[in-house]
Amino acid sequence: MRIENGNHYRNFEVLKMVKLLFLVPLLMCAIWYLYLQQNNWSLAQGKKGFIYIIAFNLVIALVLTLLLFATRQ
Repeated sequence: MRIENGNHYRNFEVLKMVKLLFLVPLLMCAIWYLYLQQNNWSLAQGKKGFIYIIAFNLVIALVLTLLLFATRQ
């Protein structure tokens, strides 16, 4: 396998990072769920928080995807 200009290594690092990015919304939702349970609130009462978490992470995913394509060589 031929590696030119370190592109293979850089692509590997990007893939390694992307594999872990799906954990961020899962972790945030788990923390929100634990917060709701700690304060004796129902999931229905915390639904808006889950929506905000998912929307926030979708925006971050979109920005990172655009940056990935913008900096692609």
